[in-house]
Amino acid sequence: QERVKMDRKIVNLGCGMKPMEGATNVDLYSDLADVNADALEYLDGCMDNSISALHADHFVEHLTFEEEKRFFLELRRCLAIGGTAHIKVPDFEWLCRAFISAEENSYKFYTKGKDSEYFGGGYDSTKRWSFLMATFYGHQDGGGQFHYNGYTKKKLIGIAELLDMQIDISTYKRKSTVCLRATFTKNN
Repeated sequence: QERVKMDRKIVNLGCGMKPMEGATNVDLYSDLADVNADALEYLDGCMDNSISALHADHFVEHLTFEEEKRFFLELRRCLAIGGTAHIKVPDFEWLCRAFISAEENSYKFYTKGKDSEYFGGGYDSTKRWSFLMATFYGHQDGGGQFHYNGYTKKKLIGIAELLDMQIDISTYKRKSTVCLRATFTKNN
């Protein structure tokens, strides 16, 4: 595949329904994307050191183990020196603890769509059959909506070490789930 020089230096991978203004929004399934393409194939086509900022908001948990390695190696190659990758993921360690400590509630079959009750527990993370299940496995409402991977602070730090990149990690709450916000910086 021929690598092309990018017009924009900011890339938003897996933009879904949240495109970023001023960025090249890439998503295989979203009509709101600037580029409808597989994110990894898109990165394959980018020049070395050509991206100043990459955003992946709840994208990498959708990658298989093999795709995860490919993504992070391509991220390292494509980022410019001083460039940053902003990655948000569910905190898998928090999720496992929340599920184990959650009360067993009555179960309902999942209903697809925006008004889903998430197995009867809604967004209540104190209930085992709730949004917690969709956080483990993805919404599964359409293409690309399955989770194949999980991330903890230590795993993200380990990935940064493998890539010889700096990392800063914080937590935040999204709906009823604790998530990680990691910023990878390429210094060399």
